[in-house]
Amino acid sequence: MSEETAILTPEEVKVRREKKAIEIEEKKATKEKYFNRGGRVAINYETMGRFNIPPVLYFKDFSVEDENNLLLTRQEDVLETLVAILNTLKNSDADCKVEDMLTEELFETLIGIEKQFDTTQHIHSWVCDCQNEIDEQDRKINETEIDLNTLQYKSIDDSDEILKNFYKEKFASMSDEEWKIYLFTRYKDNPIMNINEYTRSEEVIKIKIKEPFQLKIDGQMYMFRFTRVGDMIKAKKMASEKFSQKIKIVQNRKDPNIPLIGLRDQKKEEIDKLKYEEIKYMFLAMRALSLLTVNGKELTDEEKVNMYAAIPRNVQAEIRNFIDQFKIGVQHEQEFTCPLCGRSDKRLLQREIDFYELLPTAISSKRKLGKRPGVDFFVAV
Repeated sequence: MSEETAILTPEEVKVRREKKAIEIEEKKATKEKYFNRGGRVAINYETMGRFNIPPVLYFKDFSVEDENNLLLTRQEDVLETLVAILNTLKNSDADCKVEDMLTEELFETLIGIEKQFDTTQHIHSWVCDCQNEIDEQDRKINETEIDLNTLQYKSIDDSDEILKNFYKEKFASMSDEEWKIYLFTRYKDNPIMNINEYTRSEEVIKIKIKEPFQLKIDGQMYMFRFTRVGDMIKAKKMASEKFSQKIKIVQNRKDPNIPLIGLRDQKKEEIDKLKYEEIKYMFLAMRALSLLTVNGKELTDEEKVNMYAAIPRNVQAEIRNFIDQFKIGVQHEQEFTCPLCGRSDKRLLQREIDFYELLPTAISSKRKLGKRPGVDFFVAV
C-alpha cells in the first residue's frame, strides 16, 4: 500500500478510483481515431499537430458536384483538384491548407472520409506477379476486402522513441571529442553553458522528430523538411513545363522521307522515352522540393532540383532510409492471397494502396446504405 492510500479513508479511495476510471475513458474517447461530430468526420492525426496540420480536423463528405469534378478531371490533375475540394470540406476555422499536409496525413484523411461516409470494408483490386507474362488486357483482377476498422497506425510519439534509441546508440559510440563536436555543431546558435557537464542522456531526452533537419554532405550543410502534398503538385507542373513542349514538337514533326507507319512508330518511341524522363524528373523534383537551404542560402526550385540531383546516390539512399525508419500514420501489414496460384504474402497497405482508389469516384469500395447523417428515405403513401 502506498503512503498516499494509507492516509485516505476507504470512501476517499473509492472516489479517487472512480474519478481515475472516468479520466481513462475520457482519454480513450479523445484518442479515438475517427469519429462523427455534427455530420463531419473528425480525424485525429498521428502527427499530433507537430507540423502544419493541427492534431484534429473535421471534414464534410464529398458532394455530387465534387464527385463530378473529380471524375471529369484529367488523371494528371486529379490530386490538385482533390486538394482544392478538401480545402472546402474541412472546418473553416482551421488555419491550415491541405496542400501543406504530409502525404501520410492525406492518406489518413481519405481513409477517414471513406470509413465514415462510404464503407468500412474497402475492396482493393490487385494483380499477382504470376500474371507478369500474360498480356495486360488478359490479366485477371484479384480483389481483397480490407476492414478499415482494423488498420494499424503509428503515432509520432512512437516514432520519437525509435529516433531516441537510434541516437542513444549513436551517442554511445562517440568519443568524448566527437561528442563535443556534435554539441558545438548542433547548438552553435544557442550554445550550452556547461558543455563539459552536459550528458548524452540529457540530449537523448530532447530528441524528437521535427523540422527542419540538417545533413552535412561533402562539407556543406543541407537543410531539409518532410515532403508535402503540395510538393507533389508542384513537381508535376515542373515536369510538365519541362517536357510538354518537347513532346509536342515530336508529335507535330513531319518527314516526307520516312513512310507514314515508320514515322508513327519512330515518334511513339521518342514520346515514350520523353514521358519516361518526365516521370523521372517529377519524382526527382518532388524529393528536391523538401530541400530548404544549403549553407544557410535559400534556393529557387530549379536550384533545389540541381543541388539535390548532385547529391551522391549512396547519400540519397541514406536520407530515404533514415526517414523511412520514422514513418507515421497508417502502418498496416495486409495479407494478400492469389486465387490463381495460391501464393500468399504480406504487404504494407500504405504502399499497396494509392490515394486514387480512396476517392469517391473509385468503384473499388462498397457503399453502405442508410449511414449518411441527416438523410431519411420515405415511402410514398
